[in-house]
Amino acid sequence: MTNFFALFGIISTVLVTVWAAMKYIILGTYRLDNDTSKRIVSRLKKSGAKQWVLNGEYVIEPKYPDNYSSLVYLGGALFYFSRAERLLTAGWKSKEEISYIIFPRWWRSKIEALIRGEGKEDNVVPVMALLPGGTDRLGELMCDPNPSIFLSPEVYSDIEDDVVRTVKGIKNKTGCLLYGPPGSGKTQFVKYLARKYSLPIYVVYFNPDYNNHDIAVMFASIPGRCIVLMEDFDSYFDGRECSMKNESVKFTFDALINALDGVHNDYNGVIFVMTANDISKIDESLKTRPSRYRFVREFTLPDDQVRMQILGDEQLVEQTRGMTLDQVFSAKPPVREQS
Repeated sequence: MTNFFALFGIISTVLVTVWAAMKYIILGTYRLDNDTSKRIVSRLKKSGAKQWVLNGEYVIEPKYPDNYSSLVYLGGALFYFSRAERLLTAGWKSKEEISYIIFPRWWRSKIEALIRGEGKEDNVVPVMALLPGGTDRLGELMCDPNPSIFLSPEVYSDIEDDVVRTVKGIKNKTGCLLYGPPGSGKTQFVKYLARKYSLPIYVVYFNPDYNNHDIAVMFASIPGRCIVLMEDFDSYFDGRECSMKNESVKFTFDALINALDGVHNDYNGVIFVMTANDISKIDESLKTRPSRYRFVREFTLPDDQVRMQILGDEQLVEQTRGMTLDQVFSAKPPVREQS
């Protein structure tokens, strides 16, 4: 019996030593934010990496799986990647994504390059939701040095010139407040800038559970060289009054103003874009302060020249007079395939 306990003690000591060596000496672990996790999943699926999937979830793109784990060999490094979720019972999030990567420590530099996105083959820019707890990847846009745009040059050319100066570092930031009816090309213009100048888009969604500290944290985490998009701002605020249908809104208009003024961030190479349908609901502090939004520009219905660019038919151009950009595209006849 004494020999048994002695043998058991030796085996236990060896196992604990091996476990400790693996965990603290041989292997390294990084916990990943949700954006990085989704980016790695996307790369694993597109790169043809050698992997043994241990747990997966069938989804149709552009949706990302909530549960995914595999042993992977990519970029000359072997690692274990895991992505999972857990439900929450409180707070503004209903669930939390938990992702981590385990790797041999001698491949740390290769793993860190993977996490940073280096060596990525596809030429894309991410579209992400800006949240108090980080970012959440919404999708991707393909980069294009000559993207199509269906707007009159006089509507946007001066804004684009200022964006170029900002991207080149001649100035820290710029901003434009775009207003007009739905389907007038406001979002199209944002995509045009993102694709042409390889600018990630960070979309701001306001939640009544956010407080002023959450707003400050969100804007403090904005990286350099990107577009920060606040769409349909008139659906959130009427002047300085929050118009969200919730009596317990915890953040204030002043917190947003302070964030835009750069109290929490230097905003190097940042382009702020705000869109609205009803410009009368936008407070004067946003419309009349060039340091916040230098350009306040109306996007109207497409003129004859733009409609001709889309339709290529004078009769259709006349028939679509007074239509929005979306309606004009809907009126475009389908292209017939040659047999």
